[in-house]
Amino acid sequence: MLRRISRQFSLPTGFLLTVTGMAVVLLVGVNPPVSRAQTSSFTGIETSASQAFDVTTVKLNTSGDPGWRLGAPQHGTETIVNLELRKIIASSFRIQDSMVEGPAWLNNTRYDIVAKGPDPNISNPEVWEMMRVLLAERFQLKYHLETKGMPIFAIPIAKGGLKLQKPEDGRCGPALKSGQACSSMNFLPFGVGIVNMPIGALTAALGRFLQDRPVVDKTGLTDKYDVAVTWLPSDLKPEELQNVPKEMRPDDVSIFEAFEKQAGLKLETQKGAVQVVVVDKLEKPSQN
Repeated sequence: MLRRISRQFSLPTGFLLTVTGMAVVLLVGVNPPVSRAQTSSFTGIETSASQAFDVTTVKLNTSGDPGWRLGAPQHGTETIVNLELRKIIASSFRIQDSMVEGPAWLNNTRYDIVAKGPDPNISNPEVWEMMRVLLAERFQLKYHLETKGMPIFAIPIAKGGLKLQKPEDGRCGPALKSGQACSSMNFLPFGVGIVNMPIGALTAALGRFLQDRPVVDKTGLTDKYDVAVTWLPSDLKPEELQNVPKEMRPDDVSIFEAFEKQAGLKLETQKGAVQVVVVDKLEKPSQN
């Protein structure tokens, strides 16, 4: 059910996770989540960039190493190491890999990219839109959007009701009372969480783990919440769990049980209509 992910990668909040198979085993050198303003949009499928990178390096990676790195943009700069082109395209739209349709070589052709923008204060979503401009210029990417029926993970409210915390009662409470910005999307050792963010942020975070199907928010909720959901990966080996400190070990529940018991949300397999990116043209770029 959960697709195997690479051994090591960076995530939007700046956490570095070490991964074995499908299980996130340990957080390496992690500081507490940083209080920061977040965009309310978690997909850029219909957005367009107003700027472009002014310095770019694109290199084909033929190392054969299964590990890859997709770092959070830093000061208008994005660094990608040994990443499949499908993932790069999906990241530029801030969508899941399964929402990009194109030629088979998207899955087995990997690139290293360093892209520096002109504005160090630009937002992360804008950096990803600039990456789409890079793909159009260097890879000749042309695409169109289609709405298609496909298997999805839907998140409705569970029958037992919500188990979400109000942000003013949580970590951001003091900051919010004083009018300061405070929120975070958290990637936990064995789960995901949000602080003062809408459910769309939770589904976006979950989509990093459930890449085989789009995750669709069907709660109808519009407010912001605090919640953390942790679970025991189904393929985690006993010897791997022994290497995890006790305070970081998750309860012995599946991801489906965890969402209902810890958040009051259901995680259901359904079929639904999803907007996808269909690649019409793509070329392998010349090397720098």
